Amino acid sequence: FRRIAEEERDRVFLIFFNRKYTYKEIDLLSEAFAKTLIRDGLSKGDVVAIMLPNTPQFVIALLGVLKAGGVATPINPLYTSSEMLYQIKSSGAKYLVILDLFINKYREIEREAGLRKVYVTSISDALRFPLNILYRLKERPPSVEETDVIRKMFSEIRRFIKDPRRVDVKISPEDLALLMYTGGTTGVPKGAMILHRNVVANMQQVAAWHPPKPDGSRKGYIYAGVLPWFHIYGLVATLFTGVWTRSTIIVFPRWDLEQVLREIERKKIELLHGVPTIYTYIVNSPLAKKYNLRSLTAAISGAAPLPVEILRRFEELTGANLREGYGLTETSVVTHVNP
Repeated sequence: FRRIAEEERDRVFLIFFNRKYTYKEIDLLSEAFAKTLIRDGLSKGDVVAIMLPNTPQFVIALLGVLKAGGVATPINPLYTSSEMLYQIKSSGAKYLVILDLFINKYREIEREAGLRKVYVTSISDALRFPLNILYRLKERPPSVEETDVIRKMFSEIRRFIKDPRRVDVKISPEDLALLMYTGGTTGVPKGAMILHRNVVANMQQVAAWHPPKPDGSRKGYIYAGVLPWFHIYGLVATLFTGVWTRSTIIVFPRWDLEQVLREIERKKIELLHGVPTIYTYIVNSPLAKKYNLRSLTAAISGAAPLPVEILRRFEELTGANLREGYGLTETSVVTHVNP
């Protein structure tokens, strides 16, 4: 990521409600967060839980953890406090990054969790003026009182943002990068151990399925960041592969059909990773005919079988090639794609 961010400094990496983040900006912010973690005692191999929807903060936190030599374990934001506690204890997490909307879930388990530090952020932290003010007025997120344990993520980041020194932690391809929890078919969810090498291999494999651009390259696409990044499919196939292909990701914090259709038209989105439910919603909705979806060139469906009829109707609607993939959390993630 550091190398690509240096080469693509001014390229837009993330767009979140029209707030644009360049590769260089996310590089600097994640570097500052890595320094925050190290200052707060993180050692190589320590686990950091991330309980955030798709947001720029998710990316900043994740890259910061990896740069600091930590291991990230994303938690489903819809989890109850008891489910959250289970993953924290099972993974051995010592730190947590959480959205302010979920802070009361943490407070219910604060004593049992035994975390060293909790970094809280708000959707408004990622928005530009005046949307950040309007968000706080409309949503009225719970107030967060800072303590020795609970800190505001961006307040901590700002302490290091002007520090030019790079975090110097040696990372091996065989080091653990992620603990991704999977329900599997038996018992409670289990943490699948994903190495840095696993992620790098799979994002190159997924990128090889992208249609070449007019210049013959496979880079500089516009992605729809619809799938949740707490799940291995969205994380590797969209976020990490987006980095590998030096692409721009339109970030959607939650599924909203009309918002997705509108942004495909406005932002000229080219690549969409989804699940059969998403494609079914699109082809069956009268809204789909209100928007121009012809910018899409390719789409992949995974996580469940894709009905052939849905595939055919989606391709007719958009002109994009829709292919079905298969994979496992344990294989980080894709193992097969239909030709």
